[in-house]
Amino acid sequence: YVGGLIGSLENIATWNSNDSTYRLNMTRLENTGNVTGYNYVGGFIGHVNAYISGDYSDGSVIFTLTDSKNAANIIGDSYIGGIFGYASTDNGASQITNTTSSGNITAKTYVGGLAGMLSNVKLINCDNAGTSIVATSYIANETTYYASVGGYAGRSSYVEGCHNKANITYSERGSYVGGVVGEANGSIVNCSNEGTITAEIASYVGGIAGWLNATGNINLTDLNNSGNIVGVNYVGGLIGYFNNHATWNSNDSYYSVSIRNIHNTADISGVKYVAGLIGRVNAQITGSYSDG
Repeated sequence: YVGGLIGSLENIATWNSNDSTYRLNMTRLENTGNVTGYNYVGGFIGHVNAYISGDYSDGSVIFTLTDSKNAANIIGDSYIGGIFGYASTDNGASQITNTTSSGNITAKTYVGGLAGMLSNVKLINCDNAGTSIVATSYIANETTYYASVGGYAGRSSYVEGCHNKANITYSERGSYVGGVVGEANGSIVNCSNEGTITAEIASYVGGIAGWLNATGNINLTDLNNSGNIVGVNYVGGLIGYFNNHATWNSNDSYYSVSIRNIHNTADISGVKYVAGLIGRVNAQITGSYSDG
């Protein structure tokens, strides 16, 4: 846990009978000193974990970061970002807004211009002004090799108003490389990529997201890519692989997928499942007796 300001921030609120919502607000942070570490390395904070502890609690912690700047280069192995290496909360209203990172990022896996990984934290109107993001390794499990490398976040959920200009270079055979998010799990709105993405032996590569996983409503609106992209399989000008997998529930819900005003003007190169917009779409609903 290494950060330009704080190594690890554990904001753990204890449950009480009021089921309260607690807030952790940070604003106008700035770092200009280069940061080097191993895992969980960030320009501000290496590791953030904000949640409620205790049984039967309906309370939560909302974490926000606003109007902050990192101008330092960040170097590490896994969970590496210009702002945070890793940040997680138990309230989906948590967000990073109007925050900029202009340093170069060099790491192995879970790499982002602003964050290596975000869980329940939205990215809104942020800027990655660094010139390069370089990743050099992968993590192997039973089914795949993955790296999760993104211009803003290696892995994230909701992203809005984020525009990447940094060039991204990934030199291994892992998966999930994107101009904005490597591995996305939510809507992406008003985002763009201008940087080149070079992932010559990698799969699931996209100008906005390498992999987009949707288990409910999803909104892809006003997305643009103008950076040339090189990958192997599942390579798209906007999305490498769109996995829209909704699971039936007892409410017989329907799920909405909205895709509007998306554009690619760059060259896209690969071997299999290669397209100007989305490399491959897998859309399905699973579950017995579904009216969805």
